[in-house]
Amino acid sequence: MKRKIALLVLIILAVGILLVACNNTEKTSVAIRWDDEEKTYRVALADFAGDDGAIFKEYKDNEGGSEKTYYKDYFLNGENLNNLDEIRPRAVDGTYTTSLKKRGDTWTYETDQVLYLQYDKELLEQSVEPLSEGDLAKITATAEEVAQLSFENAEGCIILKSSTKTSVTFEDTIDQKPQKSETTVNGFYVGKAHQQLTNYTVATEYDFSNAKKPIAKVTLDGNTVEHKLPRNTTAIDANQILLYLRSLNKSQTSFQDNPAVQVFNSFSGELQVARFGMEYQSLAVLTFKDEEKHCAVNSVAVTIDGLPFMHQFNLPDNLKLGDKDLDKMLSGAGEGTPESKFTTVRFRVGYLSYELEQYPQECWDALVKSFDAES
Repeated sequence: MKRKIALLVLIILAVGILLVACNNTEKTSVAIRWDDEEKTYRVALADFAGDDGAIFKEYKDNEGGSEKTYYKDYFLNGENLNNLDEIRPRAVDGTYTTSLKKRGDTWTYETDQVLYLQYDKELLEQSVEPLSEGDLAKITATAEEVAQLSFENAEGCIILKSSTKTSVTFEDTIDQKPQKSETTVNGFYVGKAHQQLTNYTVATEYDFSNAKKPIAKVTLDGNTVEHKLPRNTTAIDANQILLYLRSLNKSQTSFQDNPAVQVFNSFSGELQVARFGMEYQSLAVLTFKDEEKHCAVNSVAVTIDGLPFMHQFNLPDNLKLGDKDLDKMLSGAGEGTPESKFTTVRFRVGYLSYELEQYPQECWDALVKSFDAES
């Protein structure tokens, strides 16, 4: 009996220690980490090492006496780009612009993406259900547009154009609850099994005023459907994911609680779960004014309902300008557009890789200097 009592005491103590450890896990904080701003990202094909897309290129140096490996793009756990139905383009050239504006107690976040994608025409024609010549003509880039591009090896290729615009208005609170959103797509999907044009506008109006009966009213192709969300739902719109990621604190002790947020997908009318995993120091190759540098940044992997979705690099929290730790980095001596820590500088979704086009010079210098200090 004494042995059983002793064993029971040990179990209770072990459970108690475990509960204390769990309760002491730091909760990743969320904050509005931006001002009114506009940014432009260049879009290119991800930095694949070979035609099969099996791995991304590695860049090595011997800084500090030891060999280190850097990447422009990272893989996500569970991701297999070789088994996708979607046909991989030979090259991509495009822009992705973002705009943030505060109006009263809300923010409006808008994006505008234009892509030119070069494909092997023979591969497109081998699809089980290829696009018709008429549909293909609707999305083929004009001669004037092609003349502005720098694609190589154009023989046997076709260049297709797509555009996507999004807008979302959300509350100026840590929950960032959306009020309304809209997405307009003029594009296409080209896969090995099927191909189709994707032209639509989907608009959503949210009402979280009654916590017991939150509503998302979705209008797609002129048809409106009201979706009743679960009681006390806290969610963001799908168009907010990249920005919400920026609002998460990224210190060395953050992300121990495996942060996540519910996301409403207007197209499917469903709530999904976005989860975030961070590596505090990732070795990355970044470009500014045609100059490539090895940098140490934060990186975050994003999954949606457990499936790989996005990999992101952002400005870390250890940047310094002179001897000051900065929450905002100014372009010029206290003047110009502020640049916040945790700003996304590069991210990848599928075959597409996005990189910030412009930095304040002080920000770039501090980023390179910060890496040199870590080496």
